[in-house]
Amino acid sequence: MDGPIRYHDSVAVVHAESDLAVNGIGERTVPKQDSQRFVASAIRMHAAAQPDAPAIVVDGGTVTYRQLYDRACRMAVGFADLVPRADDVVAVYLPRGDAQVTAAVAAIVLGRPYLLIDVEQPSRRARDILTDSSACVVVTDEEQVARLSSVDIPVVLADRSTADVSGPPKVTVGGELAYLCYTSGSSGSPKGVRVTHHGLANLVAWYTQHYQVTPADRMTQLASPSFDAWVLEVWPCLANGAALYVAAAEICRSPRRLRDWLLDNEITVCFLPTPLAVAVLAEPWPCPADGGPALRAMLTGGDRLARPPAEKPPFRLFNNYGPTECTVVATCAEVLDFGSAEPPPIGRPIPSVRAYVLDPGSQPCPVSEAGELCLGGPAVAAGYVDASVPGFVPDPHTDMPDGLMYRTGDLVHRNAAGDLHFVGRVDNQIKVNGVRIEPGEVESVLLRHPDVQAAAVVLHRTPDNADHLVAYVVTSQRVDEHALRGHMASYLPKLMTPHVIVFVDALSVTSHGKLDRAELSRRPLPSEADGEPADTVEARLRALWGDVLRVATIERTDDFFALGGDSLRVLRFINKARRVGIELVPEDLYTHPVLSDLARHVDRGQAAKGAENDG
Repeated sequence: MDGPIRYHDSVAVVHAESDLAVNGIGERTVPKQDSQRFVASAIRMHAAAQPDAPAIVVDGGTVTYRQLYDRACRMAVGFADLVPRADDVVAVYLPRGDAQVTAAVAAIVLGRPYLLIDVEQPSRRARDILTDSSACVVVTDEEQVARLSSVDIPVVLADRSTADVSGPPKVTVGGELAYLCYTSGSSGSPKGVRVTHHGLANLVAWYTQHYQVTPADRMTQLASPSFDAWVLEVWPCLANGAALYVAAAEICRSPRRLRDWLLDNEITVCFLPTPLAVAVLAEPWPCPADGGPALRAMLTGGDRLARPPAEKPPFRLFNNYGPTECTVVATCAEVLDFGSAEPPPIGRPIPSVRAYVLDPGSQPCPVSEAGELCLGGPAVAAGYVDASVPGFVPDPHTDMPDGLMYRTGDLVHRNAAGDLHFVGRVDNQIKVNGVRIEPGEVESVLLRHPDVQAAAVVLHRTPDNADHLVAYVVTSQRVDEHALRGHMASYLPKLMTPHVIVFVDALSVTSHGKLDRAELSRRPLPSEADGEPADTVEARLRALWGDVLRVATIERTDDFFALGGDSLRVLRFINKARRVGIELVPEDLYTHPVLSDLARHVDRGQAAKGAENDG
């Protein structure tokens, strides 16, 4: 970015018969020929213009733009010979923090696509992704390298990149790919999405214009590297010379602590996954009369926003929608109707995105009629790593050579004002707490167990709008549930593990002999067993766990998180416990996740409180 950023003006395209707007209106997009070095040039420019400005702030330490760019260049020189071809993939297997960001910058500076792999997921899944991606090098550290011992890929240690360089590495002709991102796959294996520089550059350009990002901003990095929101957090921030604040994992587990962290660090723009955003928005915020927060914009996405907050927060709130296959964000709407019981719209397409609402015959739907949302334009990825995986088709509505359209599988309708509203899913893909899950992938793992004969995974939604991933399992002989959960933990990240396992004699089928997922989803979940004593703290906690986790049998030695607990269920448990007179905070459950230990902790706390009152 040696000169001013150049854009093409977007053109509003309207379907003549249905008046269906299919393009972002009145904004600008980055031409393809300028996109390949768009982000790298921006970071280099800020390293020269404001070398001592903070680029990354983590654990109380700061990495300046000069340090970030210099370290990235040294790292890039260290693995450049291992990625000689334009689309050779650089895998990054590092914990969240400055080293992870630096490694991704190094790949971008060198002109090679990067692939972030979450170190928190099972090693086997990480190895499967590395193999499928054909990565040419893995950037990692000494702590993680042992987990990759069975993978025959060259390893570069991030903390040993000491090449002496005085500038950026020599860049050969780069390819069109900016990064790979793996999502849940219906075939039983994760599927890699090939995202282009053109899509990434336009995402950054839109974000910059829409949220008016400047070097004075302080932005957040909370998302897991396996969640494409990482892209939304990192590149618009660094491409604009702003400061990226990386939150510790324990802060993200507590909405109140996260709110305080946002306030204490004077964060100005942040993204929160929808479930976490809802919890943080429910916390009290300082009002403008008291100075208010520095935060001016909160972005949310990854799951359906069921309803707006009851009261307007002291900052603007934006509801984003977009699959990985369309470079993170495809549509956006500011949330305005606070207090409404209706879900807010997902908005209108951003620049570089064309949005079609199509019927089963691929014809445009009239206003207010639901159809499948299909996306076109430069933001659409270049397909999957495995080209045989369906989803991308030629775009019949564009003159762009080789233009692709992505069939999202999401049902939406467009209102008279032109806003899109999310309705549901066309297929069986589901989302739990913002994580996109293909039931087939979870079912495939279950079927790898030697005693599992059949399995079906469905989503249950309770009356209080809590989502539970439920596995119905047919076995050849009795299988211990804990052993089965251990088997799944070897293959699946925790967020993809069913919260409830129900053993059945047979799975429901339709009159055509097909699996009847709808019937399984309507079945009542197992309830707490009758006859449990209710006069002890442990019994009350057990009942609350059963209610929140929807688990029929809970032992004293059971772990809340091993039974399917997550940060949202922690919050639900805490709220339910308070209603029955048990005062806890989220940290109590993270510190004492075993039922009997938590009961002892509560007993000790109540005893201490009683002693204070007696004194």
